Amino acid sequence: MQMAPKAAFKDVARVMGIPFEKSNLISSLMPDKMSMLDAVKAENTPEELKSIYESDEKVQKAAELASNLEGNMRQL
Repeated sequence: MQMAPKAAFKDVARVMGIPFEKSNLISSLMPDKMSMLDAVKAENTPEELKSIYESDEKVQKAAELASNLEGNMRQL
């Protein structure tokens, strides 16, 4: 099973110590099947997601790392 963008972000956020509630909020604001890096550039993305991303360097790094994991096999 390949890693979806939301799952990849939540996994990376957990490893980086981003609070569970915050990662859940962020993933709930992410459009389905769109990476966070693409979502913050899209016009129809919620402003709350863009604001969180732009104001938190840890979230930016998590989004970058998650984009590298998207599409990879989650379990073998």
